[in-house]
Amino acid sequence: MRCAGKSSSMAALTTARPAVALLAAALALLLAAWVFGNPPGAAPDERAHYVRALGAGSLELEGAIFKPTREQTEAFFEQRDGPELPGAGVATVLWAGMQTRTFELPAELSVFGFGCNDQKPTESAACVERPTGDSSTRLPTYTGTYPPWSYIVPGRVMRFESTPNAALRAGRLTSALICLVLLIAAVALTAAGRAPGVALAALGVAATPMVVYCASVLNASGPEIAGSLCFLAAGFRLQRPGAGPLAWAALAAGGAALALSRSLGPVLLLTLGGTLLVLAGRPRRPQGPALAAGAVLAVAFAAAAWWDLAKSPHGVEGGPTYRRALAQTFHDLDDIARHAVGNFGALDTPLPSWLYVAWAAASLALLGLAAVRGAARERAGLALCLVVAGCITVAVSVFQLRTGYGAQGRHVLPVLVLPLLYAGEVLRRHPAGLAWLPAAAAVLWATSQAVAWLTNARRGAVGTDGSWWFFGAAEWSPPGGWWPWTVMALAGAALALAAGLIRRDPV
Repeated sequence: MRCAGKSSSMAALTTARPAVALLAAALALLLAAWVFGNPPGAAPDERAHYVRALGAGSLELEGAIFKPTREQTEAFFEQRDGPELPGAGVATVLWAGMQTRTFELPAELSVFGFGCNDQKPTESAACVERPTGDSSTRLPTYTGTYPPWSYIVPGRVMRFESTPNAALRAGRLTSALICLVLLIAAVALTAAGRAPGVALAALGVAATPMVVYCASVLNASGPEIAGSLCFLAAGFRLQRPGAGPLAWAALAAGGAALALSRSLGPVLLLTLGGTLLVLAGRPRRPQGPALAAGAVLAVAFAAAAWWDLAKSPHGVEGGPTYRRALAQTFHDLDDIARHAVGNFGALDTPLPSWLYVAWAAASLALLGLAAVRGAARERAGLALCLVVAGCITVAVSVFQLRTGYGAQGRHVLPVLVLPLLYAGEVLRRHPAGLAWLPAAAAVLWATSQAVAWLTNARRGAVGTDGSWWFFGAAEWSPPGGWWPWTVMALAGAALALAAGLIRRDPV
């Protein structure tokens, strides 16, 4: 029996290695295509993250308190068109004011056109090449109290550039490289063990186009989501035989990225870490790598919690009541789910409706298969994951609504991936008759990533009213033109498709 088990594991590893290599290359190509093919500043709050990162790049972590003039306050208030909940508009202004700080940056990087066509989806990004305003050595940002840790390295690299567009792309690229390492680690850890194709299919459904998009833009959500995927993949790998020190290192790296990226990080680290411990059952006696990983996670948690308690604003004044916010949350859950699959730009570039339907169907099919095939304890574990994901989603949405802002899919993606990854672990143990699953997931993932990139490219090149064949009529083009990045994005999608088709799991 031992020899048969060892033979099966070796066969699975042989199958997994080419798939891991193909998926790593696919992710690298897709991230590069997104970094350069997405107009500078054309991501949620990216111009605010730009200023925050430049400040952190010079180790100015806290910034200076910003007191807007009456005209600036009125202008900010007017940007909110018809808040859905009573008090939301007032709460938005107050909350943004509590978070706004000014940071020092080079004067040549202070004048830019980022976000000039936000909420104008029919307009191309041509205006981004026509920056307006006066140069300055300090600028305000409403992300001023965000944890600085994920901004430091990208911000330092950005300061070597001499133009805002180049600086933003340098920051994107640096953050994307960090996310790429975490995502490849998640792929490699998931591929280790029996039936790697089935488990990788679940990871693919969890890694929506929004996951790849967030990993390619300058923001804190990308490292947070990639960190969560790496942390969870490592945690599940440690529950299977044969895990070594590298799995513990990945657990520490992913958990640290998760904890340090955004204010919710410490809570997510405790919640997801606790869930992993419950799913694992009786803990093993900790060894050297486990103790080292625990020490790293403890330091990351302490740094993140300290910043959140000492430097971040707390309490919301003038916002909707908890009751109204909770009611609105259940009304908004479909929007949150769609945004978790993909909605780009300033949330003004949605994907085709059929793609949302396909992704929802794939997610429900995976969860349903795991529920049907799993043993009683595995079904209980799946229920636990769903409860954890649901409770965190509702809590985040209620808090966001009380500040006047609605929750977005990227805010809760770090926990939404949990049930799908666990479903993959359940199906790994019961893979009979699922040889078709890796290919089906690869078709969905590759098609969706290609469509997502092209949808956003069209938006930047000619606007949503323009032709899908925009190559000869683009009003805005990335460095080198559209063709190199289009080929790169399609090549990345093709490699991912090949990874799902190369060979069936030996079961």
